Amino acid sequence: MGTVNLYTIRQFFFGIVITAIAMTLFTYNWLEKYFEQKNRLNEATIEELEFIGHIPQPEYAIPKLPDLSPIETNKGPDHVLYPDQPSAEEQLKELEELSNQQNSQPVNDLSWDEIKAKADQKRGELSFENEEEALPASWEMEQNPEEAVVPKPKSPQDLSFEKQKDTDLSFDIINEVISKPQNFDPLNSERLVHIDLKGAPMKPSYLEELFAKIAEWGATGLIIEYEDSFPFSGDFEKIKSKQFSYSVDDIKRINTAASNNNLTVIPYISLFDDLDFLLKDQSFKKYREMSHFSEMISPLHEGSEIIAAQLAEQVAELHPNSKFIHIGAREPEMLGWSLLAKQWMHRHEKSPQELYLDYVARLVDQVKSRTHKNVIIWGNILMTVPQEALALSGVHKNVYIMMESYKDKNLDFDDLALPDFGRLFPGVFLAGSFKGTAHSSRSIPNIMEHVKNINEILNLAKTVSQKRVPVKGTVIMGNSRSHHSSSLSELLPVCIPSMISCLIGMKAGEISTLTTYNAAKAIGLRGGALPDMSWPRPLPPVGGEFPGSKAWLAVQNLENQLYDARRVLEGKNIKLYLTEYHTKETIADVMPIKDIKLAVTVQLTQIEKHKKAIEENLQDIYYYDTIAEFLEEHLEPVKRELSSLNSQVQDILNTDQR
Repeated sequence: MGTVNLYTIRQFFFGIVITAIAMTLFTYNWLEKYFEQKNRLNEATIEELEFIGHIPQPEYAIPKLPDLSPIETNKGPDHVLYPDQPSAEEQLKELEELSNQQNSQPVNDLSWDEIKAKADQKRGELSFENEEEALPASWEMEQNPEEAVVPKPKSPQDLSFEKQKDTDLSFDIINEVISKPQNFDPLNSERLVHIDLKGAPMKPSYLEELFAKIAEWGATGLIIEYEDSFPFSGDFEKIKSKQFSYSVDDIKRINTAASNNNLTVIPYISLFDDLDFLLKDQSFKKYREMSHFSEMISPLHEGSEIIAAQLAEQVAELHPNSKFIHIGAREPEMLGWSLLAKQWMHRHEKSPQELYLDYVARLVDQVKSRTHKNVIIWGNILMTVPQEALALSGVHKNVYIMMESYKDKNLDFDDLALPDFGRLFPGVFLAGSFKGTAHSSRSIPNIMEHVKNINEILNLAKTVSQKRVPVKGTVIMGNSRSHHSSSLSELLPVCIPSMISCLIGMKAGEISTLTTYNAAKAIGLRGGALPDMSWPRPLPPVGGEFPGSKAWLAVQNLENQLYDARRVLEGKNIKLYLTEYHTKETIADVMPIKDIKLAVTVQLTQIEKHKKAIEENLQDIYYYDTIAEFLEEHLEPVKRELSSLNSQVQDILNTDQR
């Protein structure tokens, strides 16, 4: 044991000695370099001192090593350069070369006053004739406002398609626009609202009333989606909805209503995924990626991008004042499934993402050449594509991207990678939602879920704007259906309180107690808090004063009534006295059966009352097809159960009386 301890002690002291020697050598080398630089600085000429930014000091002052960054130029105090820092050896080498080229008097031979006078004289002789003209600083504008040269910077509007000579957006223009970090300005950025008319078309008279309020609540523009409710013509006339489609005059009326309220319109038509409204028709079946499914167009079928671009062309023709068109292009679920796609990827050694880029690049070129509008696509899938493939495709030069995330926590894309990714594009929009995304089968949205989602989007906009991402604005989406063939989501009038809450927060740039209070007042609530619209029901109904507020109240009352009806259908008496055995053998206790009969009759009467209220309050907003579908999805199933139970109870009572 003693031997082991002695060995450990020796090792410990040996380590201390080695460490002390290393520290001594390090300190000696550092002091040697320090005094070497100090001596060279004392022997340096004035030109050399100015080159490295060193100001001579009195003899009694301790010389300081030069601070090479930042270096001010003659462009004024507002303009600072940050060059790559050279190493100490490179600096000293440059000093020696300057010393050999010039026969200036060493600093040591001059007095302090002479050094200072010569430095001031030399500084005035410096010339920057070969430098590019820069924007003047504020102090230059005040001294010589007439002589100041102010080059006209490129504005985001200069990126519009109409002013381009070709279909590519120049990286020089893009970099000039976003060359400096910017703070996100919610007041001067776009605040867009998605109006989905594809699955639940609204009457133009209601839209005229709604658009005036949307502008008042803070929106600057609309994203309007039609799908098969659009008045297509020619070869596409057969894809129009058999239930309802707008006329050309209706579309013009909608555009006029938006224009009268200073709302820009961006038409939306999905041209890659969600093309059921086109591909479900047998004449366009050949363009499907998979012959048995109509969701996705084949990216490799000859002429597929031309067919899609022709759809966009007809939509653009009825929106002549729109500068943008949104063509969707989310990642299709069946991308690369077909045999043709697998062969193409194998032959060209490409991935499904590169197949996506190949089609989108061709599609965007076709759309821009036919519509003469800037193109917006969804950007989430592009974040998963290798940057080399994205650069080779050229897609980033020709499109604006819209990033979408509908969660109230944790974004649907990598927000940490967005700054580097977003700078590749001429513009980025960030989209949340006010309806139709989180729980699309419900009839009433949860307001706070959507408000929290928009707060996440606004925080992201502030963060990425400071990292030179050109954020053009924020968007709230409101799908009427999650898919062309899916059921209805919440009706738009029921979701207006959610829309108001989001828009007021977007205009302020944040969600706060003040924005919540202002939203409650805009909805028409007496208190300063947003209503609790969470589930499950029942909850006290809340009124309001906005276009469609009566429909909002009617749907709340209906949901409360449906809750009561389900309680009757699942009640204890039914489980005890109306089993299949009791019904088959006609065994019944008359008193509980009569109680069930009374409860069922009351519920049927109340449900019929609420049905009429829904029809009356929605008839000025929607066409009857939409109203009938809403009632069929939410009210009719419960009504049928009650009617069946009522018939069953009546049969038992009739049997008992016999």
